[in-house]
Amino acid sequence: MKSSAITTAVCVSVLLIGAGCEKRKKVEFVATDPVLQWTDLELSAETDLEDSYAMLAEKPTVGLFPAAVAVVRVKSVYYGDTAGGTRLEMNTEPEAELLPWNSLLDDQRVVSGAFPIKPIALQGEDVTVGHLLSTANAMKASICLIYATAELSETESEVRGALYNTGNLRPLAALHAHARIDDLDEALGELPEPAPFNPEYFDAAKDPRYHDPPGMAIYKFESLVRDCVIALRKADTPLQNQPTDGWVPERPPDALLWPPPAKRP
Repeated sequence: MKSSAITTAVCVSVLLIGAGCEKRKKVEFVATDPVLQWTDLELSAETDLEDSYAMLAEKPTVGLFPAAVAVVRVKSVYYGDTAGGTRLEMNTEPEAELLPWNSLLDDQRVVSGAFPIKPIALQGEDVTVGHLLSTANAMKASICLIYATAELSETESEVRGALYNTGNLRPLAALHAHARIDDLDEALGELPEPAPFNPEYFDAAKDPRYHDPPGMAIYKFESLVRDCVIALRKADTPLQNQPTDGWVPERPPDALLWPPPAKRP
């Protein structure tokens, strides 16, 4: 009995050791959601962009600025069978996105602010481009950005979206950003050194803009949004202030003199 028990224990140990030495298979990348298509944003399926933006407004805007910009991050999900259609869902984190988007345009005086729309603002309505734009318009935002991120593989990501005029529900521009790293180890080896005067202030190894495809893509996308908004502002014709109806000055106002002329007694 004792010899048999020892033999069994040895066999079990060998099996456990063998199992522990077995190499684990690398988990393959699996995309959980379908990639957002241009048609999901109610744009032409032939929209062809790569790390750029394209103006889509049919005619120059008038009075679009000053403007507030509403931001909505969405995702495309399957409904029913995975072979069936897709629908949009909100994919936003307002608390985390408010500061980055608002800071992006804080030096543009004609942009009063940028803010993400919370899912509760839709009041139970389906997530469609029309409902999102109507909600943004009700919140006094004349421009709305709708966009989606997509991790295409472990080393490749993209962001695509569009800017809309909430007044007429028309697209103003389409935007696309793409990021890819063929060799992650090589990319990490080429990172700039931390700032010598304060290493904790800037450390590229901790900055996703330099070595993480999703972080690189969203950073490029934010830069495109900024450039596009500035281009829209330059092309916009501001509304002219007209005198109030019923009040027209009889003559030009007298020139302001300072200091005022001294009066003799």
